[in-house]
Amino acid sequence: MPHIYLACPQLIKEKIVIKDLKKIHYLKDVLRLKPQDKITLFDAQGIKYSCQIEGISKQEIILNIDKKILAPNISPLITVAFALIKKAKIMDDLVDKLTQLGVYRIIPMVTKRTIVSWDDKKKFKQIERWQKVLISSSQQSKRNLLPLIDEIKNIDEVLKEEAELKIILTVSKKAMPLKEIFIKKPIPKEIIILTGPEGDFSPEEIRSAENEGFIPVSLGRLVLRAETASLAVVSFIRLYADS
Repeated sequence: MPHIYLACPQLIKEKIVIKDLKKIHYLKDVLRLKPQDKITLFDAQGIKYSCQIEGISKQEIILNIDKKILAPNISPLITVAFALIKKAKIMDDLVDKLTQLGVYRIIPMVTKRTIVSWDDKKKFKQIERWQKVLISSSQQSKRNLLPLIDEIKNIDEVLKEEAELKIILTVSKKAMPLKEIFIKKPIPKEIIILTGPEGDFSPEEIRSAENEGFIPVSLGRLVLRAETASLAVVSFIRLYADS
C-alpha cells in the first residue's frame, strides 16, 4: 500500500483532496492507482490517514478517510550530529539511512577537522535537498513522522544540547566500549550521538565534550568511516532497545 507525505492535507469533512500536480502524476501515472485502491498519508504533525480513493483525475484526487491516528515518536529519541563529509552523495545516503533507522533529529555539524566549506547559499540548498531525502525515505520505510533536521551548526553549539545520555564517538584511547554504557543502566528516553570527521575529533573537542557531559565511546578495534560509525551506533541502540 502506498505511503505518501502531504505536509498540510486539504481536509473537507471526511475527505482529503490532493491538487499537487506532482503528487497526482506520481499516484496516477507512476503507481497507476485507481478508484477503490487503498492508500495511507502522513502529515507534518505526524497524523496518519488510512484512505480509499474515491475519484482520480489529472486535476485532483479525492480520498475518503477511513481512519486517522496521531503517530507516536519512536523511542528512544535519538539525535545524531554528524560532521560534514566531503562527498555530498555520501551524506545524502547517510540522511536516508538514519531516517530509515528511526532517528528523531539530525544535526549536520562543522568541527575543527571538517574539510567541507560551504557558503550560506550552498548550505541552504543542501538542507533543502536533505528535506526531500527525508520525505522519500520516510515514505519508503513507512514512517509517520519526519525526523527533524537542523541547520548546519558548529560543534560548540551542538555541545550545549541536552539529553539524558550524551555520546561522542572517537578512536581515543580513553573511549569506553558502547555496550558497557547500556549494560550498566537502562535505555534512556533521549540520546544524542556525535560522530566526527574522517580524522576524528580533535583532543580539544573531546575534552570540551566531556566537560559538557558527553561520554567518549568506541565501536571496537576497527576504524570505521564516518558514515559507517553513525549507522553502526544507531543500529546497535535500536536493536538493544527493542530486544
